Formats: sequence, C-alpha cells, structure tokens
Amino acid sequence: MMLCVAPADAKTIKAKSLKLTKKSVSVTVGKTVKLKSKVKVKPAKAKLKWSSNKKKIATVTSKGVVKGKKAGTAKITVKSGKKSAKFKVKVKKAPVKVAVSNVEVLTSKTVRVTLNKAQKVAASKFSIYRKADSNGTAQKKLSIAKVNNTANKTYELVLSEVLDDNDNDKNCINDGDFVQVTVAGLAGTKTKTAKYVYCTTPRDNYVTGLVDERFSSSVYFGDYTTGYSSFTIGALPAGLKATVNDYSVSITGVPTGVCSDFKTVITAKDEMKKTVSITTHFYIGSENQMVGYALPKLAPAGKSVWNSNLVYVGGKASDSKTFTTTLQNALVTVDAEDGDVRLAETAPTGVYDVPVTVADKSGHAITINVQTKVVPSVLITGTVKNAAGTIVKSANVTADFTKYDPEYANSASSFYASTDENGVYKLYVPASKTYNITAYENNARKTVYNTTVGATGTVPADFVLDKLFAVTTNVTKQGYLSWKDSVSGDYFDSYNGVLNLKAGTYKLTSDEVYVTTTDAAGKTTTKKEVYTLNITVTGNTQAAVIVKSSVDVTENNKL
Repeated sequence: MMLCVAPADAKTIKAKSLKLTKKSVSVTVGKTVKLKSKVKVKPAKAKLKWSSNKKKIATVTSKGVVKGKKAGTAKITVKSGKKSAKFKVKVKKAPVKVAVSNVEVLTSKTVRVTLNKAQKVAASKFSIYRKADSNGTAQKKLSIAKVNNTANKTYELVLSEVLDDNDNDKNCINDGDFVQVTVAGLAGTKTKTAKYVYCTTPRDNYVTGLVDERFSSSVYFGDYTTGYSSFTIGALPAGLKATVNDYSVSITGVPTGVCSDFKTVITAKDEMKKTVSITTHFYIGSENQMVGYALPKLAPAGKSVWNSNLVYVGGKASDSKTFTTTLQNALVTVDAEDGDVRLAETAPTGVYDVPVTVADKSGHAITINVQTKVVPSVLITGTVKNAAGTIVKSANVTADFTKYDPEYANSASSFYASTDENGVYKLYVPASKTYNITAYENNARKTVYNTTVGATGTVPADFVLDKLFAVTTNVTKQGYLSWKDSVSGDYFDSYNGVLNLKAGTYKLTSDEVYVTTTDAAGKTTTKKEVYTLNITVTGNTQAAVIVKSSVDVTENNKL
C-alpha cells in the first residue's frame, strides 16, 4: 500500500497549509502502505520532503511510499518549507507460514515429520517416496498405514506392510536410502528429503597385521558425510602410509614394528562443513610376539551366551594354538580350540571378566581379558501356527533392534529362538528396547513392527503364517531333512516328516538320508536313500514320498 499525496512538480513552491487526516497506520514487515487522500497540501504543487526517525523499522521514499522493515514503531514526517506533519507507523511481524521444518527417518518403517508451527494435517495430505540419490527423481512411492499426531506439530508416518512373493516386506526404507516427504496444503515449504542411516554413530575401527608383511585397510566415511570430504590424519604405525580418496582413507604399507592398540584418529570434513572422526586401533604382531584384544559384549539374561570377540595375531604361524583360563567359575567355559567364552543360561546379570591365554608350542603367549556383560532381559514368547491353525515346529523367530544402539556396537542387535515340539518359542531380549519381531518358516513370514518391551516381565506374541500349510509325509522318523525344489530352486526343511509349505506346486528332492532297520532275526541294515515328492499344496494334507534311490551301505556288506 502507498501514501498518495499531491504532485510535487514545482520545486520552489512551499505549502501554506499541510495536515494529515489520519495520525497512524500499520504495515507488515516487507510490505508497503498506501493512504489515499490523507495528506492535504495547499497549494497542491508544493514540494514535499519525507523522512523516518527509525529507518531500521520503516523507510519512506521521496514519493511517500512507506515500507515495513522490522517490527516496531516509527514516526514518518512530511515537510514543506516551515510546515510539517507527522504520523506513526506500526510495523507488525509477518505471519509465519506453516512449513515442513524437518524430516527424520526413525526406523525402516517410521518417518518423523516436524512442522515449524502447529497445524492439524489430515493423514491423506502426506506422501512419501524413497530413492537412492538425494538429487534423483522420486518414483518409488511408499504406502502409509497410519499417521500419529503429537500436538499438531510432530507427525510420525508408519508404513504399511506390503509383501513380495517371498513374504519379504518391500514397503520399507533401506539403510542408505533417501526419503522425500511432501505435505500438501501448507503455505510454506512442503517437501523435504532425509537420508536413512541405521548406524548414525561411527564405530571405532580395529585392524591387525604382522611385522614385515604387507598391510592394507580402508576407513570409509561415506555413510556419515555428504559429498566429497577433506581429511586430517593422525600418526600411523611405522611403515604405514595413508592415501586419501573421495569418501575414504586407505592405509597401506609394510609394518616395521610391533604395536598394541596404536590409535590413529582420522577426521573428515564434508561439503556441508560437518566433521566426522573415526579412530582406528592397530594391533601389529610378529613371529616372536603376540598381541590382541577382545571387545566387550552385552547379552540378555536367560539364554546361554557365546562371546567370540577374542582376536589375536602373532606367534609362530605353523604352531597350533591352545586356549586356557585360570578363572574358576562353574557358569563359564572356554573352548580349548578357538577361545570362545560361553556363559550358561543360568548366569545372573552382571559383568564377567574371563582371562583367556593364547599360547603356541614355541612358547609365545598372551593373556586377553574377554568381558561379557549379562543385562536384564524380557521374555518374548508365544506360538507359531500355519494357515490351518496347526503348530509349526522349529519355526524361527527373531527380534531386531529398530534403531542402532552404540552400546551394542560389539554385540548382537538381532536375537533368535525356534519353536519347540508344541510350536512355542521363548525369546530373551535386552529390556527397555524397541524391536521388530518376525516369525518365518520356508519363505513364509510375519512381522510385528516397533514393539517396545519394558524393564521386566513377559511379552506375548503369537504368529499365524497365513500362507503356510502342513504337508505330513510318511518319513516321520527322519528328524530334520532338507529338500530342494526343482521348480524354484529353493530349499525347504522338514521335521519328523512334516513340511510347512506355501500354497503352490512343488517338485522336491531330499538330501541323502541314512535309514537303519532291524529285521525279526536281529539283523541290522543301513541304507542311503534319497526321496522325491511332487505335490500341489492348497491346504493341510498328507502325502507319501517316493524313494528315488536306495543304496545298501551296511558295514558288513562292505567287508
């Protein structure tokens, strides 16, 4: 809007009368104001001069156009000769446009969208795509199951499950993918892109080598940086050098001396001026000196734990190694062949330090502390059944962290169990975490996403693999048996003669199996057999296998 006054064509004419019919006006930051016939001047062609007492708040042109610059109040003066008039201008802040301020990928199935200002948005207004390149065209649209709203400002988009032919969820975000979210109907920015990085905190890098032997290792930063990077590299062990690449640093050479936990910090500075540092730990041994380490491991109470984090290098290469411990604890055993430390499933929570000595026959040895921390656990338990409601024996059930947890960098982030003879599984997981829980058997699977367990207790989780059916065969005494399907090339498992298969047509051939029988006279015969089974599965059914081959391998017949 603009202040409109009489023309000031005559430079020498001064006003005999000058007044304002309005004493104040308001304007928004960035806008101009126009007042029609509010300044009266006699004579009409008198020259006018305009000024503002606070130009940081409001400015005025030689023609009286006032523009708001900053919220506040200013006085505008108009003069002609000795005559003057003033009016007040109140500058108001521009209204904030509701916009997408941030997009964050929380898990492979959950995206958080934050607005800069609260506004209720219908679920239908959100759209989400995934792509491999941040600058690529978004073409892979993802399906949204529900939208959780917090204070009309933070929205969490939960993706629906869309399965492929093998019951794998294809409607998810993979590690390294970019997601593009658009919120229709906003006045401000509607679209933002974010990258999904499962591990957001770089792990330390541990490497081993031998004196006088060629060494090569690489430290990669591409998962944590944007674009190309410049690097700052700390001191390296003697004999090694660093070569800088676009996203990584290569370390090569021939080490000339033994070192144990020689630390080198490498820092990358990317195109966004973000810095990321990764520490590399070097362990360089020799034929006459062993070095090594064991990263601490965390595991849930309630199940036996194997800690295989022991790493050593050096000693006489041709010598076999022995592994022993001086620890006296009935709950702890050390594998004499590889040094793996096992804690019994009855081990209570706490920290277990196990000194493991690695020795060769030539007298070289090193003792390394292998630490395992048993943490409080929660039991996830339930049954796995097929489409007909029949229990599925030896089905697999896993629970996976939905987010990378630095505390478990050296430990498992996925936990496993199998169903027993009654189709029941017992899965112990670390307490107070969030998991995706999956049951699967022979290419059929079902997943429950984002299940948060408490500090204690039991979490029930039953599964129905609704595409799976039981095929009961006549080889019920064979225990576990693997079959190959000539149609798909896939392998399937049977237990005590029962195959759980998805609906479809199969041409199955079993692995070799040894069958031992005893006749009425007490004579024992052993045969090596292979079975075939051609079947179309539409529901639970019974089927007889055909013996494809049978070879008598009874020990007496070989003599």
